[in-house]
Amino acid sequence: MKALWLSSLILLSLSAQANADTTTSRTQEEMWAAKLGCGNSQVGSQRVYAYFNGASLDSWNADPAAMHQEKLPDGSNIGVKIEPVPASYYARTPFRDMHYAAELVKVSLFDMSHGTPRLLLHNFAGASSTQSYFGDVAPDKPLDLNAAGLTLVLQKASCVPLTASR
Repeated sequence: MKALWLSSLILLSLSAQANADTTTSRTQEEMWAAKLGCGNSQVGSQRVYAYFNGASLDSWNADPAAMHQEKLPDGSNIGVKIEPVPASYYARTPFRDMHYAAELVKVSLFDMSHGTPRLLLHNFAGASSTQSYFGDVAPDKPLDLNAAGLTLVLQKASCVPLTASR
């Protein structure tokens, strides 16, 4: 009987330690989320600052339903579209086990030189991040880091609660 009581006590102790570890981890995650402004998802607008070779080009509030057009100093015309990432994207690894994550956006660049937009590339980026594109960004050409470059600085203070998207 004493052995059963002792093993029950050990199991209770292990269970309490596991719960404490989960609580500590969750509390740390909640503190991190609060610092990011979590709980305020979709609050504020997505701001974009565009630079070409370090010189400021333009800034605007991104509209997910519209494409922003920009004429670059090298004469090329590009379109920039910033869209929210679908909830299904957050269901993937590495987000699967998280409760909050920094908000991501889909950045698409289009060649606008011929009237009809032609997708050059798209990538997923933090809603508050810096994205740089160098030279000819066509997917069938090698990246030339010595060529002229476009930099987009994205700013938005928010995050996405992932528990709602599961």
